[in-house]
Amino acid sequence: MEILRITNSKMALILAITIAISAFGTVINLNIMKDRIMVSKITANSVGTVNLKVMGFVAIDILNSEINFGSGPINSTTDLSTEQINPGTFSQCIEINDTYNHTYECRGLQVENLGNTYINLTMSSDQDGDSLFLGDNLTDEFRFAVAPGNLSGVPGDSCYTNGRDDESLFPTGTNYINRFMNWTVINKSFIYTICHNFSFWMPNNSLVIEVNVTVPANEGTFSPGIERFAYLSFVGADIE
Repeated sequence: MEILRITNSKMALILAITIAISAFGTVINLNIMKDRIMVSKITANSVGTVNLKVMGFVAIDILNSEINFGSGPINSTTDLSTEQINPGTFSQCIEINDTYNHTYECRGLQVENLGNTYINLTMSSDQDGDSLFLGDNLTDEFRFAVAPGNLSGVPGDSCYTNGRDDESLFPTGTNYINRFMNWTVINKSFIYTICHNFSFWMPNNSLVIEVNVTVPANEGTFSPGIERFAYLSFVGADIE
């Protein structure tokens, strides 16, 4: 029997051919499989979330920050007020024919809610009648009234409407139309809650603090030429 001898060079050639054929066959088979397979459509679903949180913020402002009654001599108990006629003395605050000749000096303080939420508004003073004057403390006065609306006398609904008690303005009753002021005595360092539910909606986002001062007749004898100052502090807090 003749033995088939394959040299190393022939073996290498056969292997090369075999590998080539196998590789070629693999390509053909893959192409055939690709033609036979139905490619499925794949759909991926995902949900995106947009988060938005609107924060409430509290902001108040005082349209005019100073009440200036001016200066003048007195020989009797003298009443000074931001809302009434004061003839004969302290002429800067005289009202003529329902018109003030100084737009803001003789008027009250207009407080405005500039935020975006209802707030609780409080007021306090570093002075009262007894600490402002050294004269007869039986006749001195330092009082305030709260009027819903603005300095132009336009009434508003700044505090009256309240879902809990329906009356959140203190003191109540002041009205520009009938010329009534519900004066309340200011006690030094006492905190007054003047509006429980101060609106931020225009035009009902403002109220006016009117101020009344009664100077004793003998004040000039005790402290002549001395300027008096009282600082009213307002705090707005978010309603929880």
